[in-house]
Amino acid sequence: MRLSFVRQMYTCMFEASQNGGSCFDPLFFHYPTIDDAYKKMTSFVFANALYVSPALKPGAQSVSSFFPAGQWVSMNNFADVLDVKTDSWIDLPAQNGNSSVNGTVNVHLMPGKITAWQNNTDHKVMLASVMPTNDTLSLVINRDSSKGNSAAGSLFLDLGLERSELENKEYQHYNVRLEAKTVKFETLNSAALDKYVGLKNVIIPNAADLKDTNFACAVDRNHGSIFDLDISFDGNTMTLEKSSSSMELFELRDIHFGDRTKDLNLCDPATQYYKFKDGKIPDLNVATVTKTLESLTPSAIRDLKLTLTILDSGILNIYWTFENMTGI
Repeated sequence: MRLSFVRQMYTCMFEASQNGGSCFDPLFFHYPTIDDAYKKMTSFVFANALYVSPALKPGAQSVSSFFPAGQWVSMNNFADVLDVKTDSWIDLPAQNGNSSVNGTVNVHLMPGKITAWQNNTDHKVMLASVMPTNDTLSLVINRDSSKGNSAAGSLFLDLGLERSELENKEYQHYNVRLEAKTVKFETLNSAALDKYVGLKNVIIPNAADLKDTNFACAVDRNHGSIFDLDISFDGNTMTLEKSSSSMELFELRDIHFGDRTKDLNLCDPATQYYKFKDGKIPDLNVATVTKTLESLTPSAIRDLKLTLTILDSGILNIYWTFENMTGI
């Protein structure tokens, strides 16, 4: 099971080496205002996202673990979600060598967290240098219902061969956030790796409210091109993936999904483009002209104020503004 989370572990260790921090925490590090989080327990938080509840006594049939309110997704079985209404101590089955889950340990994805995960059932991955070529990398997202179903995480990718990879910034590092129904990838470092790094899929457990999802797509970072994603459900777990191949993280900007009967379909290219609000092409025979642009799809994106200034023959200055943001 440990190898399934090795990318999450590498991400945490990299970020701790750069910014400080730790990767094996007592629960109160993450819930400092809850008194019970300070009590003696064997459970701990791993890599800032996973709550581990081991059974340390031989022959134990159960282990008591404290869970703050929220929805906690079992990483042994995505269908197993602890819906904790109020902060509670919960007895979990001791998943030791005599258990029906093949000796695995209780591991839960914390509310509002995104973790890197690799399904090693069919393809055992032992080395970081092999991981990029196996297309086993997934992102598992546990939405926090108390925070608008948002979630956040990060991802670090390298080949793990030489220290010089870190010194020369030969790695990829992303912040990943789910807001509304968009998974956004913020690039912190985007060096091209020698081997293809693909994201097999995005997995969202506890997604009964998303059963009406009928569109999903990924948007290319460099060219803005859009490609459709397949949508599948296993019980209440939704999976989004590209049918023909994995998604290349190096080029991934956003993943959008939703129900086109009630959600803005950001997979429709028309939502990405502007038109002149008055329907008229600007007159470039004057030195300066100001126009307002609006989305081809009503309310999809904010109106844009555009000022065009002819500086010299063939040289055009373009100045745009909207909601306290400017660009030239």
